[in-house]
Amino acid sequence: MNCTTMHERMMDVLYGEELDPGRCLEFFRHLESCPDCKAEYLELVETRSLLAQWDLGQAVPEARAGAGGKVRVFLRRIDSSPAWRAVYKAAACILILLGMTVIARDLGWAERAVLQVSRQELETTINDVVVARQEEERRLIGQALIRVRDDLERDMGQVHRYLQALDLQQRDAQEDYRAVRALITR
Repeated sequence: MNCTTMHERMMDVLYGEELDPGRCLEFFRHLESCPDCKAEYLELVETRSLLAQWDLGQAVPEARAGAGGKVRVFLRRIDSSPAWRAVYKAAACILILLGMTVIARDLGWAERAVLQVSRQELETTINDVVVARQEEERRLIGQALIRVRDDLERDMGQVHRYLQALDLQQRDAQEDYRAVRALITR
């Protein structure tokens, strides 16, 4: 189910006007799969709960003695303060703008931004990523081969020195053999 259809049902479900259980179930299943709609619904539930707590018709009672009376006097001063009236007006404007945004989205005037990319651009981007990865792999393979070459050269140097030592030992052994043979034949 798409988000536009769910936005149409959101207010009905929020205020209990949606009577068909199947459509309610469909709405809540959509919320499970769509984090944007779920966040918007939870925000509306919280806003509705906060608005339900406001009792605009009740005036702050007169101050009585004690701590409770001091709180009431403080609240009365806040209510009569021009600064707080401006805060109330700003909060009301924000709520109105939020409502207008939701309505505009429902009517399709303010659709979510969707990145439009042509097939050619997408293929070019994917090709660039593949080429970049291949170049990185080649660079890593080249570095590994250089290390192997350096290790082989070092090992070959050690083998060469070992062979030279063996050659010297063989010459010494031959000289010793000749010397022993010369002693025996005399």
